[in-house]
Amino acid sequence: MTKSSRLVAMAIIGVIASATVSIGARQTPTPTPTPTPTPMPNPMPVINDNDNDDDDDGGRGTLPPAAIAALTEALKDPDADVRQHALWALTRVRGTVPVESLVTLAKDPNDDVRQQALRLLARSRDPRALPLLTAAVKDKDADVRQQAVWALARTRDRAVVPTLIGALGDESADVRQHACMALAQLKDPSAVAPLIAALKDPDADVRSHAALALGELGDARAEEPLTGALKDKAADVRRNAAVALSRLVDR
Repeated sequence: MTKSSRLVAMAIIGVIASATVSIGARQTPTPTPTPTPTPMPNPMPVINDNDNDDDDDGGRGTLPPAAIAALTEALKDPDADVRQHALWALTRVRGTVPVESLVTLAKDPNDDVRQQALRLLARSRDPRALPLLTAAVKDKDADVRQQAVWALARTRDRAVVPTLIGALGDESADVRQHACMALAQLKDPSAVAPLIAALKDPDADVRSHAALALGELGDARAEEPLTGALKDKAADVRRNAAVALSRLVDR
């Protein structure tokens, strides 16, 4: 580049910089946004009631019949990862999976495979699923037990309430929390007293979900325990106790 060319380039850069500063100086300051009010706490998580999408993680999509058949065949693969991912893919599409395959996979030695099999068994509505889901609440793996609790709630069968009440005593706080949520969905009055007891659970998340579940059940027996929960050491529990009491007022 010649000296004259460099001088021209520098002049152009100077003009652009000057224009940028000038434009910046003319910009109107952005007004401060009006604060948005804090929303009320979300209600109790619910299980999807859409028959075409009975699983909250999928069930909406479609695949060609040949692909579904291949995935179903892959459920017999000797590799656990393949079985697991084939199950996961099948939870994402509409359609049915042979219950015989799911019955076998619900007893698979791999924890993740058992979880996915329970998910599809709950969707199947097959009578053979209920004993397997009930047994899985005692599985050695906490994640499988948690999935079994949620799957039992999806059956909408109040016969599972005693099993779910028993899960409130599980050693895993996550399982106990899901048991509270499941009992809230089934709304059986026999769950009121166990859920009141769960307000004293050592885990704050369990206490919090027990409070919300009691609000869902709408039983007057919960009024005094929920009032006491307003003094819980955990803010989430206090908040959800207030939410639950507001729901009792609406009953």
